Parts: sequence; structure tokens; C-alpha cells
Amino acid sequence: MKSAEYQSLLDSLPCGKRLPGALYLLDPGSASDALPAKLRVTVAELRKRLDIGPDFNLLKFHTASPKTSFLAYPAFDKEPHPALAESIIVDLVTGKIRRDDYRGRENPPILHRKETEWRIYLAKNSCFPAGSFTGIQSTGTTSPSSVTNTFAGLMSKTA
Repeated sequence: MKSAEYQSLLDSLPCGKRLPGALYLLDPGSASDALPAKLRVTVAELRKRLDIGPDFNLLKFHTASPKTSFLAYPAFDKEPHPALAESIIVDLVTGKIRRDDYRGRENPPILHRKETEWRIYLAKNSCFPAGSFTGIQSTGTTSPSSVTNTFAGLMSKTA
């Protein structure tokens, strides 16, 4: 996927928390129209091929390059500063995958400003009902080259 196309898809999103380097959204699931079709299909396919379960409830779309992160915040709806349990970053150009597990760390990253910014985001967000933090249950694994090939194929089918 070219950076311009990826950026155009991100720009078309009607909701999400926009920061200088990323756009964050609660994962709406594969049946939601909240994501443009290409992003929705890509996220669903990555979940399936990389065995990314519903506990990865927050999506991070990097704005500097075509990368998507799946973030697991188990206590997102319960704690004001939930700890990041796991993250998976997928480079949509190279297919490289990075998995990090923060559960054993003494000081894991936390989601900052959730008590103010995220409450406003959820209140104003017409894309997702409050309390809707659903993901996609799936199984399967793949290699980085498979991710790249699959992504390229998906892009040509949805063009």
C-alpha cells in the first residue's frame, strides 16, 4: 500500500482520537462500517492470519507510514489509566511484525489522559456506542511475506 493511499483512508475516518503521529480507535469489529472498506478488510485479515484476538481492543494507525498496531488494554473501560498488556505492530509495506508483551514489566506503558480525552472522544463518537469494545475472534498464523502478499492482494480486490 502506498503512503498516499493509506493517508487518504485515515483522513476519511469520521472518528478516532487524532494525535500528531497516530490515529487511535476502539476496534469496531469487522461488521462495522466505521472503517473504510479497505481498512476494515485489512484489519480483519490481519487478525485472522496473525491470530489477534478480541483482547486487542484498540487500533493505532500510524500516520507517518503505513503501519497498524493492535493494542490490548484489558482494563480500558474500568481504569482511568489502563496498562498496555500487549501490542502487535504490522508494517503494511514490508510485512514485518513486532509483538511486545508488557504484562511482566514492573512499569508497563499506560494510556494517558483517558479520563479526559477518551471520555470526550467516546461521548462525541457517533461511530461506536459507549461500552462497545468488541474485536474479532479468529485463528491462524502467517509469515511477514504472507502478510505483505495478502495485503497487496486485498488492496487490488477492493480497489
